[in-house]
Amino acid sequence: MKTDDPLEVLRATEQTGDLGLTRQTAALLRERETIAATTATLTPGIQEVLAAAKATGRTIAVVTNNSSEAAVTFLELHGFVSAVKAIFGRQDWMFPHQMKPHPRLVQMALMGAHGARAVLVGDSTTDVQAAHAAQARCIGYANKPDKAAQLRAVGADAVIASMHDLAAALTETPA
Repeated sequence: MKTDDPLEVLRATEQTGDLGLTRQTAALLRERETIAATTATLTPGIQEVLAAAKATGRTIAVVTNNSSEAAVTFLELHGFVSAVKAIFGRQDWMFPHQMKPHPRLVQMALMGAHGARAVLVGDSTTDVQAAHAAQARCIGYANKPDKAAQLRAVGADAVIASMHDLAAALTETPA
């Protein structure tokens, strides 16, 4: 297998059937992701999205194939912990096949909410697939030029190129 995607490497370790290797790989990945979270930059417009969600009474949850620890590190670094109700990320005990596109993390994030009222905003085809499998809508975030077509092809309910657009839509649309 040739890939530069660490999540694909993790998925491949699960396919070996060696649970110890899979957990060890997940722990190493968690460590590296948490370090990377300290240097990750903010997506332009995300502060406005969080403010608009709060102003309109919407609940924000983070759903990520990255480790929960990395997500917490990033949110803490940027002062966003209080803006997020919950984080649903990969755990070292979790089998890689339960990452998106599997709906497990999205279903957990729904927290009993009706999926038709929930919207996942994601930048990958697996985000769209996981949202639909959990019976939630998905807004595709085309953060690169070629992504809009990919997100539409797998059925994104809408596609945006800017988080500023999402913030404006949240402000204009009642919760």
